[in-house]
Amino acid sequence: METIGLNHRVFLSKTCFGAAGALACLMSVGCGSGGTLLPGTNSSTTKPVPGAPAGPNLGYIWSGTDGSLRPIQGVSGSAVVGQSIVATGTYVAGAASAASGLGLVEDSTGSLFVLDLPSSTPAFVTKGLPSQATIIFSPNGGEAVAYGAGGTSVTVLSNLATKPQANQVGMPGGSKLAGAAVSDAGTVLVATQASPVVVGTLSASGVVSRLTTVAQAGGMSFLAGAEDALVADAAGNTVSLLHNVSGTLNVQSLGAAGVNQPLAVQGSQDARWAVVANGGDHNVLWIDLKNGGAPAKLTCSCQATELSLLAGGKTFRLNELGDGPLWMADLTGSTPQLLFVPAVK
Repeated sequence: METIGLNHRVFLSKTCFGAAGALACLMSVGCGSGGTLLPGTNSSTTKPVPGAPAGPNLGYIWSGTDGSLRPIQGVSGSAVVGQSIVATGTYVAGAASAASGLGLVEDSTGSLFVLDLPSSTPAFVTKGLPSQATIIFSPNGGEAVAYGAGGTSVTVLSNLATKPQANQVGMPGGSKLAGAAVSDAGTVLVATQASPVVVGTLSASGVVSRLTTVAQAGGMSFLAGAEDALVADAAGNTVSLLHNVSGTLNVQSLGAAGVNQPLAVQGSQDARWAVVANGGDHNVLWIDLKNGGAPAKLTCSCQATELSLLAGGKTFRLNELGDGPLWMADLTGSTPQLLFVPAVK
């Protein structure tokens, strides 16, 4: 396994790992938000914040702590977390797609709205979501799924960029969800809370077609523009690529060297790389899906909690907003590197 350590390529120098150094290494960018109220909607649940973030950004990040949706303003290696584009506390769940420039937010009544970012003007999509639903976009951001962990149904969201539609699909026999994902073609992948965990496609009529099983769910996602899915097993320390999940299935085991209790797996936008975030150590792995070979490894001083693809298609956010910095794994250059954005003050 190739190990890539932290060096002078991470920001400007090793001094960037202190708080003062981080501020010195990053470019401050002004921010704000904008939008108007939808006719006939309640101002207490749709109030936008004046202004709109200007300049380049890497995407948006939802914080369940204060109900904010904030831009990561700037470029990779020189960015700051901006002001929320929605009034904090207005929504209870949210997510954003850097690929499509769309956001989805849920209010306290279970109603879901789509945002055409950077606008904070909400357009109603559907209602009846579980409180604080998990929202997952497809790789290119035109489709999404929303569900509650341990719930028995998935809300499938399609045509988000043009004419959003929602379809709530129940799990068969009251099976409980451990996770869900959706392809750019709208194929829904689900993992059940069972032993072993069943991973399969969920039809519009609520039929699960079993594809594989894992001992413990360690993350799953689709590759962009394809019916191929990545599935990780947190107990078995394996990662598999499921080719053509909606047709003739072919399961490919990927190089597992270094996989340690994976908690998330995600493909780059060009479908060249599979990225694995370990929960058993502080490593993030890159697996070459085109040429194969041993995974490359980045060791972070953080503990990854997720993988969220940012603008450019090869930069991944590793954690949520909190008291510390945001960490990102960047594959855009010839050598993968870890970058970070200072904590929100």
